[in-house]
Amino acid sequence: MLYDTVGPAVLSTLGDGEFIKTLDLSTYFLRPASPGRLIGRGRILKRTGEIVVVDASLADENVTVATAIATILIVSIDAPKAEGPGSAPAE
Repeated sequence: MLYDTVGPAVLSTLGDGEFIKTLDLSTYFLRPASPGRLIGRGRILKRTGEIVVVDASLADENVTVATAIATILIVSIDAPKAEGPGSAPAE
């Protein structure tokens, strides 16, 4: 759940052709969670170039049950080239 919180915090800031790779994720379990609704919150602490440090918390009502900190690398991805009618043949 914490990983699913830190990733989208960074993904929401990216441009076209960018994606993320998680370099590390440290999780700290503070207390047991009760069955029911859990609320995850993620935030970007610092971005230096392509490296982003993010933290997250998971709360059971108003009590934090776990936290995490992650280091994420922003990478460029190449979009697949369209092939079909009207496209140039591959060389």
